[in-house]
Amino acid sequence: MLTFYLFLVNETKEPETNFKQNKEQWKYFETVYRKYYIDVYKYVRSLCHDTDIQQDAMQETWLCVIDYIDQLEGKEEYVIKSFILRTADYRVKKLIARKQKDRAYLLDDPEELETLADDRDLFAECESQGVQEVIKCIQMLTKEQRDVLNLYYLHHLSLKEIANVLNLSEKAVSSRLYRGRERLIQLLKERGF
Repeated sequence: MLTFYLFLVNETKEPETNFKQNKEQWKYFETVYRKYYIDVYKYVRSLCHDTDIQQDAMQETWLCVIDYIDQLEGKEEYVIKSFILRTADYRVKKLIARKQKDRAYLLDDPEELETLADDRDLFAECESQGVQEVIKCIQMLTKEQRDVLNLYYLHHLSLKEIANVLNLSEKAVSSRLYRGRERLIQLLKERGF
């Protein structure tokens, strides 16, 4: 779910490319979403029984549909449905592979187990808030914290890969990730009451 919020935050930064500004595309996306949501959900559930992977796959599938919505417009129904189901299939397989890779990595690095626990707290707080509240809280983070959260959650980079991209040490990336998570949880809790 955090990936979706980070995507929305990034979309609102660039008004000239903001998907929501094109109301026709937005309405078309809503129509496609309503029409195929149940079919995609059933398909994803048939591929995988892990609810976390199901949710992530659904989210990533619909984000991909948003990216290609202009190319789907005017296509026949079977083409649209086929595209969405193939995308969902690819996302599920990718997420399963990533989870297996992460599981193997966690066994090698006990510090990553702490990250997993922190993620659960953060995701629980995000789910307890409305979309606009989460977006506002993300925007209140420092640029450094947002950058690390984006690379980690939205682009699925490892700490080592983020360190290379930002030209930082892994320790600095880990620290920014931890502080960004904690700050976001704190902001969400403050806004929740």
